[in-house]
Amino acid sequence: MSKAIESLSPADKAALKAVLDPMFEATLDAQIAAIGYWRVDSYAERGEIDPAYGDRCRVVNATETAPGVFGPPSRDFVYTQGAGTGGADAWVGQQTDAEQDAILDAAFADIDANIANFNVELVKRQHVVETMAQLGAMTGDYLYYGRHVYVVEALREFVYTKDGNGPGQDAWLGYISRSELDSELAAGHARDDELYGLIDDIQPADIAALTAAPAYGELGATTSSVALAWSILIADGTPLAQAVSWGSQIVHLDGGARSLTIPPPAWAAQTQVLVIGDSLSSPGYSDALAAATGLAVTRTALGAQTSYKQALRVGAEPLYVTLSGNTLPASGTEATVTLLNGAAPDLSNPASLLTTAAGDTGPGHHISGTIAGTAVTMSHYPATAPNAYKMTQAGGAPVTVPVGSLFVPDWATATRTHELWICVGRNNVADPARIKTDITAMIRMARGQRIILFGIINAPDEPTGSANLATIKGLNDWMRSTWPQYYAVDGSGRDLRQALLASGGSSGNDLTDRNNEVIPRSLRVAADDLHLNSTGYGIWATLAQAFRTGQTAPPASIADGTVITLNANGRLRQLTFAKLPRRFWGVSANAALTGAQVIALAGSELSAPRGKTFSVTAADQYVYFAYLASLGDPTGYAIGGFAESYVKTVVSVTTAAGHTADYIVIRSTNKLTGTVPVEVK
Repeated sequence: MSKAIESLSPADKAALKAVLDPMFEATLDAQIAAIGYWRVDSYAERGEIDPAYGDRCRVVNATETAPGVFGPPSRDFVYTQGAGTGGADAWVGQQTDAEQDAILDAAFADIDANIANFNVELVKRQHVVETMAQLGAMTGDYLYYGRHVYVVEALREFVYTKDGNGPGQDAWLGYISRSELDSELAAGHARDDELYGLIDDIQPADIAALTAAPAYGELGATTSSVALAWSILIADGTPLAQAVSWGSQIVHLDGGARSLTIPPPAWAAQTQVLVIGDSLSSPGYSDALAAATGLAVTRTALGAQTSYKQALRVGAEPLYVTLSGNTLPASGTEATVTLLNGAAPDLSNPASLLTTAAGDTGPGHHISGTIAGTAVTMSHYPATAPNAYKMTQAGGAPVTVPVGSLFVPDWATATRTHELWICVGRNNVADPARIKTDITAMIRMARGQRIILFGIINAPDEPTGSANLATIKGLNDWMRSTWPQYYAVDGSGRDLRQALLASGGSSGNDLTDRNNEVIPRSLRVAADDLHLNSTGYGIWATLAQAFRTGQTAPPASIADGTVITLNANGRLRQLTFAKLPRRFWGVSANAALTGAQVIALAGSELSAPRGKTFSVTAADQYVYFAYLASLGDPTGYAIGGFAESYVKTVVSVTTAAGHTADYIVIRSTNKLTGTVPVEVK
């Protein structure tokens, strides 16, 4: 067939093509119509199509590149029912590849922008920094309430909190870590046990024994001290409070005391004082008073501290410490303190005993003591790490320190030996119950030495009618009535606040202040400052020195017949310290003895009764026995087990202790030789 066509002439070929082309075109159109897809060069050609709904048509030159001029790119159209003007059927153009790419690019760009914004917000909401200093440097858009930041150095996450440090003081607050939570739970159980113990403690405690050494004294002798010791039944636990009283004296004790020497060391021999307080005592009045008394000062006082922190610093309240890893490293390496009484050592923790309420940025604060039987120093460096407490030991290998181990400050020992000057509560006036508890605990730490307790003074912004002034007056009245032997007052009975209020000028600002029950400003460093100037502290020291001089010191010795009472939670146990006469026995060649010869006999002892059985060795000598005449004549006398007669005389005897009394002197009738057993009834 193809060879036959090739043999045709050009004219015949043209004629044949004219016949065949319409046939082929009709066939092609039929095939296109059957599949519903058209491809044309122009919109005009598209108009020649008789389409069915849903047919597709690609117009190659679909884009107007110039007015009336069309060219690529192409565009696909779909013949759609009712898609044209007035609801007519029409071709609806589809997006070109380029248009689809542009839409996708725009969509992905929006997604990228949203992701970027999300990442920025995520960084703002959750971030990690290495140090506390980096955390503190955050400002502007990066510092807002609710922001969370993990600090690698601190091993914890922090959240920025409104009023986190008190009203108007926003702050970062740290979350407790899992290990700390575990420790806190353990400490909580320990505190529960302690609470249950305290509940038991307020019940009367049975005193198993109360003894004195020496058990008795000698008539005529001075008993300068008696060492008391006692025990409490284990089932009754540790008493909440104890007291030992004798005569007009009383020593208040903490519940753990099991011994006391009375009377306490002579007050006049005291050379050291422990100053407990805040900025009013550091140095405040204490330097002037120390100069007047000649005492060497040791201060636990620290500015801006509460009564509770001062009680912790002297061991009057317990401090339970947890270290990182529960280990105290070898000497020279610091351990991080993670918990103080179950909470992180920050400004919000009332047990942060080295931290001031104002967040002091001084060079550092330190306290020495023992933990787990090891001597240590605990330090706080507020300028570089406001919430960091460290502990180091003086020397030795690493030590395991269990969770919530008791830290005992060295100052606890001083509370039992030094004179005490106490002025606390100014920085937590709004918590009077806490102040009363802390003052009571401090006084119970003492062992009978001199104590001076000062009242609280009010600030310029606490005038007549203010709630704080009412609280201060109530606290001062409580101290006056509860501890009258310690509470400092002047000769007119005015306490510290009252004496200062009565001082200063009589006109102008001082008069205005006084009328408002505010300490006159001429006694203070500034009109709006409660701290006193040298004049004010001088008045304070003068009042204290006069009160101190007038305090009644305990007697220097224990008198005969002194009744000593131990009170443990209301359960009493007593003993009477008696002074006994001395009796004498021995041998002598003399037929009669003088008082001096009586006390020269070889044997003697303190004894209340008359009767005695003893043996002596005689060599042609009389056997003698002498006792206090007030005990009466013997009811029997035997030598070697046989009743014998005796010779009785009454002699005035002055013992070596200085006791003078008539003594009955019993002498054997005859001189004897050898070992002589004697019985006097």
